[in-house]
Amino acid sequence: MNQYLKDPKVMPVFNSRILGEKADMLTGITSPDGNIYALPYANQVPGTYLESPIWINKVWLDHLGLSVPTTLAELENVMEAFSTKDANGNGDPTDEIPLLARTGAGFEHLEAWLSLWGIPTKDSTFENFVYVKDGKVVFAPTTEEYKAYIKTMQKWYEKKWLWNEYFTGSPQTFSAIQNDANAAKYGIITAKNPAGKFADQYIAIVPPVVEGYKPKFYLNPAYLSGSKGQFELTSHSKNPEILMAFIDQLYLMENTLEAYNGVANEDPRLSLNNGVYTVNSIPAEEMSKYASNTFRNYFQNNLPGAVLESDYKNGKVEMSEADKVKGETYALYEKAGVINTEVWPRPYLDPDDAAKLNEMRTDIFNTVSKYRASWITGQSDIDKEWDAYLNSLKSMKVDDLVAIMQKTYDSYMSH
Repeated sequence: MNQYLKDPKVMPVFNSRILGEKADMLTGITSPDGNIYALPYANQVPGTYLESPIWINKVWLDHLGLSVPTTLAELENVMEAFSTKDANGNGDPTDEIPLLARTGAGFEHLEAWLSLWGIPTKDSTFENFVYVKDGKVVFAPTTEEYKAYIKTMQKWYEKKWLWNEYFTGSPQTFSAIQNDANAAKYGIITAKNPAGKFADQYIAIVPPVVEGYKPKFYLNPAYLSGSKGQFELTSHSKNPEILMAFIDQLYLMENTLEAYNGVANEDPRLSLNNGVYTVNSIPAEEMSKYASNTFRNYFQNNLPGAVLESDYKNGKVEMSEADKVKGETYALYEKAGVINTEVWPRPYLDPDDAAKLNEMRTDIFNTVSKYRASWITGQSDIDKEWDAYLNSLKSMKVDDLVAIMQKTYDSYMSH
């Protein structure tokens, strides 16, 4: 797409708004061969890419006379109280889940807790379990920090502080717990925002400190280059200039907002008053009525566009209540100095490297997942199996996986 992206006659909006205000976004969407094959969507709300901060039920804390935990030991004392002392006050001391999490999810996963041990990453589904430390790519599941984290998760699982259906529970069961209408059922969660009838009972807290470690909280690399792969141009396009000119219009702030949220003042998700747009927070049950009624939906939820930081600063867009909370949470974490700034950028892989990686990934990540589940659920002992586990990964060429990632990262950083 290079020739179109940099041609102000074909794509004037992209040239003025992206190249003019956020030119570094190009680095993140450039392939190793120097070409750009897919366009991004960017929403530069402060905090939108701090995906899984820690939320705790303040009403439960107050009811039990507890303070916000600041250390691992304090956090575990809180979870013990949540599990035994009828924290939600409904007369049943057994229906509370101290920590709610689910596997394979984008936000509410256990990997968010890796951040307490200085590991800012996500699992194989999203981030290949890698992160960057002092310019070096690290595969988290082979580190001593990961081992310490697993031991803690095993303790939490054994004591039933962690939801014991973490590995088996369905999304429907998870959602039912979040949206219970009778009483709040979970004490702690990692998520962009808490959900359900009792969402306003939760407050964001700074990550509790684990002795000997410095927290580094995961920041989604989309804050660098936007969410990648939202539009691709095929070689079969008969009139690529016309198509790219059309796509260019989606990078107007107004069009991005309406494509994602519906027509302003017609769809309840978006308002326009005195020239200022507001993305409205509406209840989930209401949202379901309008879920398919957007231009974005016709693109199967992939659509380029941009709402830039300048749009908020210039007063063109008012933050929604949810976005304001994200911004406040980001500020809390930034002030505490726990946000990871050396971000794994999800760089595009060379095609040959991608093919090699795909050959290795299945065995490596199946092994990581198998051992992780066995250790956390207490079916086997991590101390007894650790060396054999590392040797298994080595035999599956995990070092080659890291080498490919390192090569790709170095290439990205040299652009």
